[in-house]
Amino acid sequence: MALQTEKQLSIHLLEPLESDLLDIHLVSQLALHWKKSGHRITSGPTNLVDTDVCICHWDRTVVPKDFLPENPDGKICLNFDILDISKRNYSALELKENSNWNGEVIIKSNFNCFGVLEWNMKKKSLLERIRKSLSVKYWKYVRMLPPKTYPVLENIEQVPNWVWSDPDLLVEKFMPEREGEFYCLRSWLFFGNRGYLFRLFSHDKVIKVKNTVHYEFLDSEPPPELVDFRRKHQIDFGKLDYVVIDGKAIVVDLNKTPTMGSDPNKPRVIGLSQGLYDFI
Repeated sequence: MALQTEKQLSIHLLEPLESDLLDIHLVSQLALHWKKSGHRITSGPTNLVDTDVCICHWDRTVVPKDFLPENPDGKICLNFDILDISKRNYSALELKENSNWNGEVIIKSNFNCFGVLEWNMKKKSLLERIRKSLSVKYWKYVRMLPPKTYPVLENIEQVPNWVWSDPDLLVEKFMPEREGEFYCLRSWLFFGNRGYLFRLFSHDKVIKVKNTVHYEFLDSEPPPELVDFRRKHQIDFGKLDYVVIDGKAIVVDLNKTPTMGSDPNKPRVIGLSQGLYDFI
């Protein structure tokens, strides 16, 4: 399926370094189809002089504003208005230490993707590395969340005091979507006006790809709460994870550099690639 424009475009994927773009990044898979349609694809820093479309794709929670190139000619620039996806900026479930909440709670990193990228960039002492290894089982005592997961506690009283004073952490109401024995997590993956919904099923409270038992694609439109959320935060491209509680969709995670491990030639991926035309 060819991109719906006769003009050959110069499409730039804005990255701090060209090597930061991985094959598993969804935008890399979309770029394969743009290239097949005759468009020029580049990545790395740029000044937009020879660019028709620029997609900000820095895989970090916060993109420094001075990283964005100047755009006096009004070139098409995607995700230039969503530079900080810290969870505290959009969480509808955040709790304070004195909040009146009797249900389960979940402790999260304020950073995207469990804070893995920020941790990897950080210069770490021997003590910090030891604490990190011990946090798998003893996170409460070493004062560091376990890697690549989030603790779920029975109530707010069980949250350690040090969590409340750490600005890189936040506590949320744990409001899971359930179906039978499974915990469920829904996602909306979109580029422009193209996108699709799917749902993951797991026995684990914190759902990840590796603990997913099965999944299903949802033949429906995105809930109005998600459409409003996307419009409010000016997101051109990305993925919203959400649950539906009492008929209402609640966003639990935002990712503007999503990854995908499936075949890039799947019809759904090809369909997403056509979303670029919505901006032309």
